[in-house]
Amino acid sequence: MIPLSARWFRLLSVLVVPTLVACGNTNYGIQRLGIRTISRHSADMVLRIGVAQRANLNRPVRVDLVLIYDSTLLETVGAFAAAEWFEERDLTISDNFGKMDVFTWEWVPGQAVPSQAVPISERVAVALLFADYDSPGEHRVKLNHLRNALVEFGERGFEVRQKQ
Repeated sequence: MIPLSARWFRLLSVLVVPTLVACGNTNYGIQRLGIRTISRHSADMVLRIGVAQRANLNRPVRVDLVLIYDSTLLETVGAFAAAEWFEERDLTISDNFGKMDVFTWEWVPGQAVPSQAVPISERVAVALLFADYDSPGEHRVKLNHLRNALVEFGERGFEVRQKQ
């Protein structure tokens, strides 16, 4: 039988080690959904982020960058407003594994966010940015032509501009 102190040590090591490893992640809240064994990315899209003090009416803003590789999927997802995307998100991702990459973040009003470098392939049919705002609106933008963008999240919506 294992002494009580050894049991606690094992339990703590199972809980603490993954936490410490996760703290070493430098992606600042980015989650990439999907598994790749072969990289299909050739460059980075750099997003510079600004989050206003009263962004999303002073509530956290959930953001998804969706890189779509399949033209038939583009017709479906490209028609979604942000509210519809976030409602259908999990099902759309699971039904279309390998046809898209999704990068997701959540930022609080006034948060200082470092630039986000997102790996992107020339095979991307479209890059869509969705922001889950509480106010009505599409809250979706295509980023295809932008490799270096400034994204500013405001009180009731967001803007994207080319960053020089």
